[in-house]
Amino acid sequence: LVAGMARGTGLVDDVIGFDDHAAYHGPLGARLRLLASLAARVRRLRPDAVAVFKGAPVYAALAAVSGARRRAGLARGAGRALLTHPLPIDPVRHHEDRYLDVAAALGADPLRRAPAAWPTRPSPIPTAVRAR
Repeated sequence: LVAGMARGTGLVDDVIGFDDHAAYHGPLGARLRLLASLAARVRRLRPDAVAVFKGAPVYAALAAVSGARRRAGLARGAGRALLTHPLPIDPVRHHEDRYLDVAAALGADPLRRAPAAWPTRPSPIPTAVRAR
């Protein structure tokens, strides 16, 4: 969902997606291979700037191995030292606002909200039915 929205804004050149289930729940060997593959893909891009929207230090590490001069993102722990513009993860703020902070740290205008791709038909809203 986030990758599709990022692509739809026109603010980014590329988004690297990956199987998050394998990354977080797969066997250790598979997770290490995935991480090595992601690092190689990021390095090949040779980006000028990298935006990190997840706070886990592994994402900051991938940003660091990219070689990008500017690396902004949500960070905690050791990840903060790997970003040029580490931003706090404020759980009180909506995640959309935190993502706009990351974009602003890289020079994007946070007030210019590009239209996001939303479904044309709204999903039905579940309603609660009280048993009698």
